[in-house]
Amino acid sequence: MNLITSPWIPVRMLDGTSSLLSLNDIFTQSSRIADLSLAPHERISVMRLLICITQAAIGFPEHEEAWDGFGENLETDVPSYLEKWYDSFEMFGDGKRFLQTHLAEDEKSYGIDQMIFTLSSGNTPTILDHRSESSGIPTEKIPLILLSYQNFFIGGSMASKIKGNGPSLKALHTFIQGPNIKEIILKNCIDEESCTLPPGEPIWETPSNEENATLTYLGRLIPKPCKIWIYLKDQTIRLDQGFKYPEFNEIAPESSVTTTIWLNKGKEEPRLLRANPNRGIWRYLHALTILKKSKNSFSEAPLIIQSHSKQFDKTDNMPIWCGELVKAKDAKILDAVESSFHLPHSLFKETGRGLYDDGVQHADFQSKRLSDAVKAYGKSRFIDKPDTTLATRHYWHSLDQQSEKLLEVIQHQDLLNKDKFGVSSDPWSKAVYHAARNAYEASCPRNTPRQIQAYAAGLGKLFPRKKKQTSKPSK
Repeated sequence: MNLITSPWIPVRMLDGTSSLLSLNDIFTQSSRIADLSLAPHERISVMRLLICITQAAIGFPEHEEAWDGFGENLETDVPSYLEKWYDSFEMFGDGKRFLQTHLAEDEKSYGIDQMIFTLSSGNTPTILDHRSESSGIPTEKIPLILLSYQNFFIGGSMASKIKGNGPSLKALHTFIQGPNIKEIILKNCIDEESCTLPPGEPIWETPSNEENATLTYLGRLIPKPCKIWIYLKDQTIRLDQGFKYPEFNEIAPESSVTTTIWLNKGKEEPRLLRANPNRGIWRYLHALTILKKSKNSFSEAPLIIQSHSKQFDKTDNMPIWCGELVKAKDAKILDAVESSFHLPHSLFKETGRGLYDDGVQHADFQSKRLSDAVKAYGKSRFIDKPDTTLATRHYWHSLDQQSEKLLEVIQHQDLLNKDKFGVSSDPWSKAVYHAARNAYEASCPRNTPRQIQAYAAGLGKLFPRKKKQTSKPSK
């Protein structure tokens, strides 16, 4: 099986059909393919592969204003490059293999299924496993498993002796979307001026050069933290220590991740923006639009967005996809999350980002009021420790489905007809109000006289009346 000619990448075509394509098909048919059809961690891994192949084949624009004409001959230039490196993309056999290293027979073997993050094998909890019993893993799925495992390697009992993580781990990744896969690939390449690492070479060009693999842009896109050898016949693997990849505090971040500022014991420190399964990604969007030219900010949008921000004019929204494979503090995967958004041009300005942050903070403030209201309801009914979980989950789930209303206000700021959210009649203020009211009513019933009395007590906390200012009597 060779990844260049054998089908293994699930895609969705522009005509609505689904297909399984090879790398050569992806590039020769790029204008007819709508998008990849993959889980979040697989999408990130395959996008990094496609970007790496593209920029290795056709190079880098000089700066962010030199994108005109870049990739026009993608359908012919990239297949020619792949033909040159055909042998490096073999998956099985005794010769060179893609992202694999032959290991001694005395190494302990494990099942391939222990490399799959969504199966309840190894350290992965059963909550992520939706697979029924089967006779084995189809051969065409193994390349995706291998590529994802190398990108998001996390250690654990199977690989406890291997130090370091995959470079795609512990960060929210952002990719620009487009009308077809050709535009998507090209919109996620970066220019030479924006590249914060030496360009380097893909790992298949210099497979034994650890410095190139771990410290360059192209080298890190296709990582190899593990030496792995796959035995197709019995679907087992052997693995050992591969390259050790420096983490964020030791090297510039990946091109698809966001740097933000966190307060740690009152002191500001830069960190990578990460997803939280309990917080919608939309609550972090203002961090994704901080360009290098922004003043008084140490945060930075992904290099991908910085490279292409000028290609979207004031009337165009930038379509993006965000996703992450979320891990716990130990070697366990919690969830895989993803969301898509259309970022308005005004969000790339300080006033727009500030307004968006105000909208998120208003939603947070109303969430605290909702918790206080539920507690007041419970206290009135003599409940010692009222549970606010149901109400807050209901509230945030409702707003997660309506985040486009906040983006609408950012794009059309005249909708905010008062000084701030909450007192205005804009779409976002209304959405927050109704989400809080519906969540309160869903968790605090009012069917009996005592419940009605408790409901009224809590409602006063949820939407407190403004105190009337009493005028002082004239002397």
